[in-house]
Amino acid sequence: MNIKLQERDVRTLKLGAICALAIVLAWGGMSWYEHWSGVRSRLDNAREQVSSLRPASAKSKSLAARVPVFEMPVSEDEQKFLFRDAFIEQLKKAGIGGEPPVFLPVSRTRVAGYKVVKIKCKGRTKFDKALEFLGDIKSNPYLLGIEKFSFTCDDKKRNEVEVDIVVSSLAK
Repeated sequence: MNIKLQERDVRTLKLGAICALAIVLAWGGMSWYEHWSGVRSRLDNAREQVSSLRPASAKSKSLAARVPVFEMPVSEDEQKFLFRDAFIEQLKKAGIGGEPPVFLPVSRTRVAGYKVVKIKCKGRTKFDKALEFLGDIKSNPYLLGIEKFSFTCDDKKRNEVEVDIVVSSLAK
């Protein structure tokens, strides 16, 4: 079967083949493009997660400022005075005035082989200064923890509070 096609028929067939090829490429190209955009979005999310894990210099400095410093405990007599001096300095900085800090009896129970030394203090200050003190107390290198922190407000002077603080440290 030898069919002779006229020039017009050949052009129609070529045009039909080109259109069919364009339809197949468009369908395949669209599915490939959707897959490619999904891969790109997952890649962007992964890059964002990695960049959030990698600390920038300013970010690492702010994180280092939040981490409390801690000095290893020394003998009880020496630790008491080191702890008291650092604590009094923080009280002065916060403007908490009143009774001088008093050592509470050292507990007989040991925490990880160390004695717990506690200091109690009462004083008056402004409310915002008391909050600043709470934020800054972690910079005391001898501080183990805040055992008690309470404040009472006077009805007449609402900005001034009376603070009752018990803090602890470790000693050998």
